[in-house]
Amino acid sequence: ANTQLSSSAGDFRFGAGRLGRLDSGQVQTFDKTSGRLVSAGFSQKPSETLHTGIQMVHVDGASNVADHGSVAGVLEFRDKAHARRYQLHALADTGGAAGLWLDGDILNGHWRHRFGAFRLGPGLLWTDTVMANDQQGFYTRADLQTLRYQLSGGLDYNTTNLDDDPLQNGIRNITAFITGNRQLSRLTGIGGTLNLRDSRSTNSAVAGSSRTIRLTGHASHRFKVGATRLQLLLADIENDTNHGSGIGFTWDQSWELKRNLFVSSTVGYEAENGVGNDEARFTTGLLAHYEYSSRLRWDVSVNWIRTDNDSTGINTNAINANAAVLWRFLPGWEASLRAGLNDARDDSTGALVGTEFEGTERIVFLSVRREITSGRPFERLGINTGKTGYGNVEGVVFFDENRDGERQAGEKVAAGVYVYLDRNYQKVTDRDGRFVFTPVTAGEHKVSIAMEDLPLPWGLDDEGPRTVLVNVRERTSLA
Repeated sequence: ANTQLSSSAGDFRFGAGRLGRLDSGQVQTFDKTSGRLVSAGFSQKPSETLHTGIQMVHVDGASNVADHGSVAGVLEFRDKAHARRYQLHALADTGGAAGLWLDGDILNGHWRHRFGAFRLGPGLLWTDTVMANDQQGFYTRADLQTLRYQLSGGLDYNTTNLDDDPLQNGIRNITAFITGNRQLSRLTGIGGTLNLRDSRSTNSAVAGSSRTIRLTGHASHRFKVGATRLQLLLADIENDTNHGSGIGFTWDQSWELKRNLFVSSTVGYEAENGVGNDEARFTTGLLAHYEYSSRLRWDVSVNWIRTDNDSTGINTNAINANAAVLWRFLPGWEASLRAGLNDARDDSTGALVGTEFEGTERIVFLSVRREITSGRPFERLGINTGKTGYGNVEGVVFFDENRDGERQAGEKVAAGVYVYLDRNYQKVTDRDGRFVFTPVTAGEHKVSIAMEDLPLPWGLDDEGPRTVLVNVRERTSLA
C-alpha cells in the first residue's frame, strides 16, 4: 500500500507491505517471500534551481538481508539557463555503513561533459536489494554531437575491498574508450571505437590480471532494398601469462520489402586465440514483424549459434525460434498464440568426450483477454500540456549490440524494465520488451527508463529523459 500527499510545502510519500518478487512474464504474478518493508519520504523544491529529498525504509524478516533501517538523501542543483546540473546522494544504514555519490552534468554548445565520484562502504544495505557496495572510484564522459558527426570519450576507475580484508580479493579496474561516427552523406556513414580495459588484483597473495584493447570499425549504407551495416573487430588480449588476439565480423541487414513488414537479418563471426580458452562463435539470425492492421499482427524470430572451443573440445549448436500472433477479434477482446523452440546439442571431441548432451524445449502459450470498462473513463496519462485530444506512446526496450539505434536480428529485448512517462507514470516492459502508455495528452512529454533495472554493463549513452511529441489519435513509437 502506497500513498502520496502533495502540498505547497512538498511531497510526502508513505508505503508498507510484504516483500516478494514481481514476475512480468507471460502471466504476471507476485510471489511473496519473507519479510516486510515500511517506507516514508519527503521531497521539496525550495527554488527553481534547488531540489531536496529524503527517503527512509525499514526491513525486517527478510530471508536475504538482516533486519535494518536505511536513509537516503539527495540534493540537486539544476541551472537550466546555463545547462548545468549537480547532484549529491548520501545513503546510510543502521549497521553503520554509508555511501556517497557526487555527479555533474554540463552542456556547453555541442559539448556535453558528465563526471562523478562515489564511495559505497562494505555491507551497505538498502531494502532487500543486493547492492554493488564495497567499492569506490570516479568516472568522466565527454560527448560532441553535430548533424554530421558524433565524438565521445570516457574514463572509469574503481577499486573494491575498501577495508583491505585479507580474506577477500580486491580488484582495481580502469576502462577508457573513444568512439566516433561520421555521416558522409544522407545514405552513408562510418565510425569506430577504441576501448581499453585493465584489471588487476590488489591482494598480493592472489594473482590475477587482464588487459584488453579492442578496436571496432563499422560502415553503413542505405540501398533501395534496405540498410546494410558491416562491422569489423580486432582485439589484443592479455590474461595473466597468456597473450592472445581476437577477431570478429558482423553483417546486419534490414530489408524493406513491403509496407508494415519489418525484416532484419544478422550474420556474425568471432574468435579468440592464445588466451587459454580458444573459442570461435558463428551466429546468424532473422527477425520479422508484420502488422496487418490495428487488430492483427505477427512476429517471427530465428537464431542459430555455433560455438567451437579448441581448448576443451566442446562444440555446441543452439537454435532458438519464436512465433506469435496477436488478434483483437472483437472490441475489448484480444487473443494471442505464441510458440517457441529451444534446441541445444553438444558434440564433444576433446578431453571431455562423453559429456555430450541434447536438450529440446517446446513451448505453446494461448491466452484470451477480455477488457471491460464502465463508469468514468480512465484518467489521462502525462502532464497537463494545455492541449486537447489524446494519443499514445509505445515502444520496445532492447540491448543495442551495435549501437545503431535500431533493433537487428539477434539483439535481445529487455523484459521487466520500468519505463516512466513524465516521471510520475510507469509501465513495465513485457516479455517482448514492449510498453504502451494510453491515453496520453497531446503535446510534449518526457520518457525515461530505470537504469537500475538494466543488467551490467548495459547503460544508456544519454541517461536523461527523451522528449516525445504526441499527436491526436496517433501512436508515437520509441526504441
